[in-house]
Amino acid sequence: MKKLATKILISFLVIFLGISGGLILNHNIRKSTEKSLYMQTLGENLKTVTVKNKNMSCYVQGSGEKTIVLLSGYGTPSPIANFMPLSDELSKNYKVVTIEYFGYGFSDNTYEERTNDNFVEEIRLALKELNIEPPYILMPHSFSGIYSMHYANKYPKEIEAIIGLDDSKPNQKKQNSTSIKQKWQFIKNWFGIYRIIDWSNPSYMEEMFFKGINKNIYSQEMLDLMHMDFVWHYDSIPNINEENMMYSNAKELFDVKYPDNLPVLSIVCSRNAEKQDLNWVGLHEEVMSNRDIQKLEILEGRHYIHYNQVSSIVDLTDKFLKSIE
Repeated sequence: MKKLATKILISFLVIFLGISGGLILNHNIRKSTEKSLYMQTLGENLKTVTVKNKNMSCYVQGSGEKTIVLLSGYGTPSPIANFMPLSDELSKNYKVVTIEYFGYGFSDNTYEERTNDNFVEEIRLALKELNIEPPYILMPHSFSGIYSMHYANKYPKEIEAIIGLDDSKPNQKKQNSTSIKQKWQFIKNWFGIYRIIDWSNPSYMEEMFFKGINKNIYSQEMLDLMHMDFVWHYDSIPNINEENMMYSNAKELFDVKYPDNLPVLSIVCSRNAEKQDLNWVGLHEEVMSNRDIQKLEILEGRHYIHYNQVSSIVDLTDKFLKSIE
């Protein structure tokens, strides 16, 4: 009886290891093939640079005198695809660089902690490798507002202006207790579980990241690429680490303001502005140190404001940059 139980246990273990190995192998082979295909689709504007001995992907468009650097929020699936309609329009008048942090898009993963300093240094190194000289106009979405604020305070001469897209502000985390996502959850990414989820229920990802999106302004290929990047990177090691670092990154800048000579335009979405308990407008105003050159505008829409307000964002950008010349 004992021998039979042992044989059954071993059989189950072999089956489990076989299925696990098959899932991992299938996920990683398909991921490599998928990335190669989409890199060909994006063409010569997709650049790969070496940052800290790893590959980081950037998408470069336009040839204007001013450089706008698009920085995505936490967890954003495929920053390049996500920003594409906006970067296409901005590139008519500016040089536009979309940077994919480590653990996003076509960039490598990293085990290095996702601190403010590391994000800022990686942005600087990527732009240097692209031979694009400062000063830069940073255009952060969501939590990249924290990294941009840190950048502007640490290297003020390198930043010409910041134009935030419903970007985060440090003090919003004051009332939030730290939340820790368990590191073991990377196993879901490693095994390709999100590939199965996205295949069986595409609305799972879309409910998380596509609310308010105008799919008419995105090609099907870019929509598919966002689904693919969700499969590739959601709950990856850098993704989990970034989420776990959010409170400490914000805390580093509690009660800090922008430099008083830095032009800032905060474009916030009406959905968040209307939430009284969020105090979204107040959080953006309290970091301003010079209201003559630091402004706030509210646009109708949700948190991913660039999903349906491309023309308005471009118009506000043009007017603001002309006003500070």
